[in-house]
Amino acid sequence: MSVNAVQSLTQANQSHTTGLSSLSADSFLTLLIAELRLQDPLSPMDTQALVQQLAQMDMVAEVRQTRESQEFGHAVSLIGRTVQWEDAQTGLIASGVVSGIARDGATTTLVVDGQNLALDQVRVVR
Repeated sequence: MSVNAVQSLTQANQSHTTGLSSLSADSFLTLLIAELRLQDPLSPMDTQALVQQLAQMDMVAEVRQTRESQEFGHAVSLIGRTVQWEDAQTGLIASGVVSGIARDGATTTLVVDGQNLALDQVRVVR
């Protein structure tokens, strides 16, 4: 795979996304490493382009950190409140009081009745 093919893939991926958060930092880093590994040694990547891509990678990381911080703040605001969600196994609507939050790496979950509940599962907050 040539550098041009990788760059075309990167541009196509970015044109089909709605923002930087759609391209994960891991995906971006994988593409960047592929570009560096597969570049023509007689015609290496333009230094300015490399710096630009590193800056984009930093921006993706900052967007991710901001999103994680917002999720954490939202989860904290739900402690003590009653939430409703659809139980994935039964399909029934369940509800409970958020007693705490849990973090597993970058993922924040709500602790409701002793079980972890993803933020995106919550349908109603009272």
